[in-house]
Amino acid sequence: MSITLFLPFLFGVIFFVAVARTAFHRPRRRKIDSVIPFVRKLDVSELEVLMDAGEEWSLRHFLAEDAFRIAQHERIRLVGEYLRRVAHNASVIQLWMSGEYEPIKHKNRDKLSEKEALILELLQITTELRIYSMGALLKVWFWKAFRVDRWPAHLVPRLTDLRVTCGVNVCDKYRQLTQVASVLSGTYGQSYQEKLLSAL
Repeated sequence: MSITLFLPFLFGVIFFVAVARTAFHRPRRRKIDSVIPFVRKLDVSELEVLMDAGEEWSLRHFLAEDAFRIAQHERIRLVGEYLRRVAHNASVIQLWMSGEYEPIKHKNRDKLSEKEALILELLQITTELRIYSMGALLKVWFWKAFRVDRWPAHLVPRLTDLRVTCGVNVCDKYRQLTQVASVLSGTYGQSYQEKLLSAL
């Protein structure tokens, strides 16, 4: 079989598998007990410093060009790790919320209790963060794949450009996620709230 016939066939099989998995695979919904052990610790203030315009301006202007490129390479790797944690935590909490949403999905929005309104809000936040993460991680992947740390210093991308992607400010939105998740976990008891906050 020639490569011109094999590649379209291979891409067709991959596409079919992806569509079938999406259509028929339903992820297992999570309870709060199975959320806490799986979230990853993320200090959003560290992410904020990485994306700070003033910090980046200082590095660009006070480091030699080679030193700046090396520093920016490490910063790109680090921001990629933080963004993977954001995506992971948003995914885990979204699975938890999808289970909580199931019993209320047909309920009139005007008749929701405070807890049910928080469930909807947290589901919206996690969805926005996952969309953000896809866009931002795609940029980081591109930067790594094309070794932007080797480009001339004035062409090396700014991490501040990642702060807002797909209309979402990641630092503000992640803080919002932790606040709403904290309030919602408090409805299960103070011990759950404390455990979730220390895990996030």
